[in-house]
Amino acid sequence: MSQRKPVYFSKYIDEEHINTEPNIINETDLYRYSMSIPFKGRHKSKNAIVIMKNPSKAGKYDTKFQRKLSDETIYRVTDYLYKHEQNFSKVIILNLFSIYSSIFDENVIEELIYGNDNMEINNRVILSTLKEMQEDDKVIVAWGGYPNRAGFRDNYRERVEEVMTLLDGITLWSVGELVKIDRWYFPQHGLNWYDYEEMKEFKK
Repeated sequence: MSQRKPVYFSKYIDEEHINTEPNIINETDLYRYSMSIPFKGRHKSKNAIVIMKNPSKAGKYDTKFQRKLSDETIYRVTDYLYKHEQNFSKVIILNLFSIYSSIFDENVIEELIYGNDNMEINNRVILSTLKEMQEDDKVIVAWGGYPNRAGFRDNYRERVEEVMTLLDGITLWSVGELVKIDRWYFPQHGLNWYDYEEMKEFKK
């Protein structure tokens, strides 16, 4: 079986100026709180702030090919927003949880999520990003339904409620149809965005 090829950023991404927090991302890091992805040639337009579930390898540096890695979800999200009629200049990625997906989906230990100050840092980064918003910026929720981790549904819903409290008073947007699971509605995950789908106001 052939090895799955890596996903890199599209040619319209200003890859040199992609910024992550923390700034240095390597294979040993457990957390990423934000990632800023600018588009080439769009320096004075609006920003899209996208809040997803938790980070993946996007933003890490591929030493073999000397490029920053993307992933399928970030590729789909940036493609949608680059083509959007509102002519966004930059995408800022935030997350409900800051822990990397390979740890989150497999054998994540509760202490890695709740046992230190990473959730507090994540909340501070969300709030500071919102504070710096300009009038025309859009906040788009895209965290999707429940994670793969068994027995985590209650924690997930609680975290969504907590982040919604942080977003109180801000007009929120989502792409495509909402996802209903049991009696709960979730915004569509960024991996499932298609460029023909409408961006609509998200109402809890």
